[in-house]
Amino acid sequence: MTPFLSLVRPVAGANRLRLDLPVDGHAAATALFAAGSLLGASADSIAHELTRAGVAVLHLPTGTDSLTDDDVHAAVARLSERFPKPFLVIGQGNDGASLLRSSFELASVKAVVTLGVPASDAMTARIARLRKALLVLHAPTDVVVGIEHAGRLIEAARHPKSFLALDGADHELSRDGDARFAAHLVAAWAARYVPVPGLPSEPEASHGHSAVARIGRNRFHTDIVAGGHALVADEPLRLEGTDHGPTPYDLLLAGLGGCTAITIRMYADRKGWPLDAVEVRLRHEKVTPGEAGCEATGPGKVDLIRIEVGLEGDLDAEQHARLMEIAEKCPVHKTLKSVPCLRTTVLEPAAAGSES
Repeated sequence: MTPFLSLVRPVAGANRLRLDLPVDGHAAATALFAAGSLLGASADSIAHELTRAGVAVLHLPTGTDSLTDDDVHAAVARLSERFPKPFLVIGQGNDGASLLRSSFELASVKAVVTLGVPASDAMTARIARLRKALLVLHAPTDVVVGIEHAGRLIEAARHPKSFLALDGADHELSRDGDARFAAHLVAAWAARYVPVPGLPSEPEASHGHSAVARIGRNRFHTDIVAGGHALVADEPLRLEGTDHGPTPYDLLLAGLGGCTAITIRMYADRKGWPLDAVEVRLRHEKVTPGEAGCEATGPGKVDLIRIEVGLEGDLDAEQHARLMEIAEKCPVHKTLKSVPCLRTTVLEPAAAGSES
């Protein structure tokens, strides 16, 4: 944490600004952050996750100490003399919304994050005109700014826009785990919009599917970028994880379940059949060879995935039977039943990013 005044020439209110730099003092990118009503430790967690990845974070004061639009623009101009122009803006609560309003016109800003921001008429009007990527983070249990505000912001926004629920959190992100969860989500999402080595990013690929998983020192919390979408994998607390997301096996089941449902939906739509909904329930177990008809594929137990498919709609017996056949023809199902070729190679340090 470095006083902004010691790094750049003074601007109005500069003594109330703070700049957090990566440990080596060099920034590959810059973010503006108005923490609003976030607790100090919560704001620090979000800033730390970004600085750890090589992003400088300029904290802008809010409330009675907030800066004018001219002050913000002047601070950004001074900051840009020594560091990259800001690409990311993060604002929390009602006070943080003022930063968002004053930063929307900055040409360098590519991505905007709202944290529990109220959807006032002025804010929704600006969001409707926003031509930048938007991530809305909001706690469904927020009693200060209700979840309906997030819905109005998302409805008003143009694409690309994303909404992620901070389930179980409060408005101030008072639990450290909630703040760290939000920080990882912001970092993973922001990587889509600026090439920073320390942020989890998705490799370019000319064909096929791709994903990147990155884990730091936060126990088993793993940030994943898959198909341009930010995900989290983790382990439960009983296994010394932080329980910030589903386990890798849960994600495997989710992929199979999603593929099964989509395949059935596509087939029914193509046929024009009256399928209202599909529900797929899956469970993974380790069983002994011969149990549930599972043949041994090697020493030890066998992986068994139980799949239950429910079809809703005015389907006749023949249509129902055909859709149950189609359920086993989804691409992920076929991949799991085949013998995939897996090859592991060494990722060069420059491509892998750096840990601080």
